[in-house]
Amino acid sequence: MREVSLSNFEAFKDTRVNASEGRLEFEIASKQWDYGLALPLSGFWQKLPKVVEADVELKSGTVRVECLDLKSHGECGGKVTLAAPFRGKVRVLLEKPAGRPVLMVRNAAPGASRAVGALYAVARLGNADPAEFRRLKAGTWDYWHYSYDLGQGARVEATIDGIMPMHRLNQKIMLHLLKTGFGDIAGKRIVDVACASGFHTMEMARQGARMVGVDIDAPSIEQARFLQQCSDVKTVRDIRFELSGLHGFKPAEPFDIGFCSGLFYHLLDPVGGAQALFNLVKEGAVVHSHIVDSPEAIMALADSSKYKCCFDGEFALMPSRSMLERIFSHVGFKVRSFSPGDVVSDSEIASLAPEFSTLFASGNTAYYLLTK
Repeated sequence: MREVSLSNFEAFKDTRVNASEGRLEFEIASKQWDYGLALPLSGFWQKLPKVVEADVELKSGTVRVECLDLKSHGECGGKVTLAAPFRGKVRVLLEKPAGRPVLMVRNAAPGASRAVGALYAVARLGNADPAEFRRLKAGTWDYWHYSYDLGQGARVEATIDGIMPMHRLNQKIMLHLLKTGFGDIAGKRIVDVACASGFHTMEMARQGARMVGVDIDAPSIEQARFLQQCSDVKTVRDIRFELSGLHGFKPAEPFDIGFCSGLFYHLLDPVGGAQALFNLVKEGAVVHSHIVDSPEAIMALADSSKYKCCFDGEFALMPSRSMLERIFSHVGFKVRSFSPGDVVSDSEIASLAPEFSTLFASGNTAYYLLTK
């Protein structure tokens, strides 16, 4: 263990620090994510990664404790968010070399909320063991859409409580339709479009498919590649994850099958998206989409106040079931559409948390088996 001197602190604008014996008392009144209180971590960077432990008390407000590079103003390790009241030790991962590494404490609350607390000690604990490295590495991302077993006794949980039963039921439905339409997927070349962190991609790889996952969200692709490193399954480690949107993805040759969960209600150009999917595959695809509950072939503007699946402020078009059928047919697919209840039992849907069972049972979810 190597102690960090508390006397070398740096306080930024709107932060007051009182260096009492054995602690740094702080009051951070800056805007959300502005720098607050920093402690230098110079000399910590041999044989990375390493673990830094901070003994923290938070009396009011919300703070983030994280490793930052004040030279590049980029992240160089992990982070943890604390809400008052809190008293205890937290650990973050030091992972990347940095020109001016610091342990930063900054206001994590929106608006003008103040954070009041104290730092009692900061220390470098040494090299991280495999399980701790995986837990702390997972903590470098603010949001996880899925839960994962990271191996070595480590796990990361989905950020949204209660969402995993819905994800597992969605996967059960899609894999059933995949087998119905295309048989055994072992050895098939499959592209998972909008793969996120690879939850479905990795399951299909475990079943023997040769997988490529693409997503436009860089943190999701970073998560997927990290999860590959945690896996001891060769077919999972062989997956190729690429940072790309559906429209811009141009492989050298088409795939056998496409797999697409949760994309088409986020698109401004669903017709172009359907055409891109058609061009990507030789046999066909399985698609999941949330939809507008309407018998008409319509598009509705995405609205997070109406549809839980939409993002706040998102500008996209949400199709009805028959509209998406027409779009897929228009680009050349033969289309069969399904409701969740066509594949799984009512009791399975009812077992989900209310906000998710309602989504599946209310006509706002559809599946499409697309063939050529």
